[in-house]
Amino acid sequence: MLKDELLHEGISDGFTLLCFLKRHFHLGDANSWWWPSFLSKEVRNGVEIEGSTHEVSGLYFVIASILGQNTKYENSFHAIKSLYEFLYVRLEGDLDSKRDFSPLTWNDKCENIMWNLDSSATPQNDNNDVILKFAKTSLDSKIESTIKDSNSTPPDPLPQGEGETFPTSKWESKNKLRHVERKRNISSVMLSECETSIKCKTFLKKDSQTIQNLDSKKDSSAEPQNDGNVVIQDDNKRHVERKRNILKLDSEKNMESNKSQNLDSQKISLDEVKNLAYPKLALISTTRFQNKILEILSNENLHLISEIIGKAGFHNQKALRIQMICRNILKDFGNFETFYDEVSKEWLLSQKGIGNESASSILNYALRREEMVVDSYTHRLLCYIGYEFENYEDMQTFLCNNLERAADLYDFEIPLSQIMARLHGKIVEFSKIAKLKRL
Repeated sequence: MLKDELLHEGISDGFTLLCFLKRHFHLGDANSWWWPSFLSKEVRNGVEIEGSTHEVSGLYFVIASILGQNTKYENSFHAIKSLYEFLYVRLEGDLDSKRDFSPLTWNDKCENIMWNLDSSATPQNDNNDVILKFAKTSLDSKIESTIKDSNSTPPDPLPQGEGETFPTSKWESKNKLRHVERKRNISSVMLSECETSIKCKTFLKKDSQTIQNLDSKKDSSAEPQNDGNVVIQDDNKRHVERKRNILKLDSEKNMESNKSQNLDSQKISLDEVKNLAYPKLALISTTRFQNKILEILSNENLHLISEIIGKAGFHNQKALRIQMICRNILKDFGNFETFYDEVSKEWLLSQKGIGNESASSILNYALRREEMVVDSYTHRLLCYIGYEFENYEDMQTFLCNNLERAADLYDFEIPLSQIMARLHGKIVEFSKIAKLKRL
């Protein structure tokens, strides 16, 4: 048996352990880090077989590390999938290519309420009140149809890999209307933001018209003016120049912002995303959206986040931990890029609900640093082969011994941080197959 073979292998450090496990477990191509994401090209039994050629947002793994605490992988994946489906709806204004995706599954009808309004039926006029009234009417009709559909018999289950079936358990059926109500509340917020945006645009349009009127008055004033009129004319001139400068600065900022977004959007091909298992979730898993997601999760209703990640277990605690770490990242680092470069393990351990294992997971998988992850599977394996350690750091030291030599075991260039991730993955896979007992 595999367990007996391990006992006779003579494991003395992390390198010899990796040599043994590598003969029995293949964890994928050169881009695989074992832990999959929505950008993974192929995932099999929760293992990343073919990794992404694009940079995955580290924030994804920060959230996944918290959701994965004290639960099975399947539960944590379901929770992060639900959370990113919600984030996709919130980010729909920043997605220029959302209508290029294939139609949503029956399970995603509630998302349709938010952004999939029939654009061909939208009144083509400049009356803002009419447009808002149309949007609200269409929204209400879609909510009513969703409620009716939720009370009807769900369709046949989808084949595996094509989407999730509609929840059929008694507990989940009881929450269908709560899900619809939650979507209704989100929709109201979005409509309120839309109304505010329209008012701002109307104000800017009137302000621009005022500037044009002042310019025309200035050009038409050819006759001599008295002293009082000269003062008024000078004030008007300064007002016009000030407005021009403001509009010029806003225009330059918009051009820089659009240029930055265009550069970011070129990092990932839409055709490649379409071929993935969850294309719309893969799109927002890129680094382009990580700061926007930070802001959303920092300001979102905590009870709503808790309901969305319910499958992960201990959802109230985990929702609070996710929101607090997002707020503290923005507070102490300003953005995720600075957090990625400057955060220390001590800072992570100071966050509520982040222990040694979660901190190591974030450093290794999210931030791509040389940090060995030690979990309960690792502890079981080391005890099985006769090693006992007093603390977490001693287990890390044992596994890191001579591990730099492992680069010679691969026929491609691989960083030490990725070797550590793959060793952790092989330990987990071995412990599952060998069914090592809990300690």
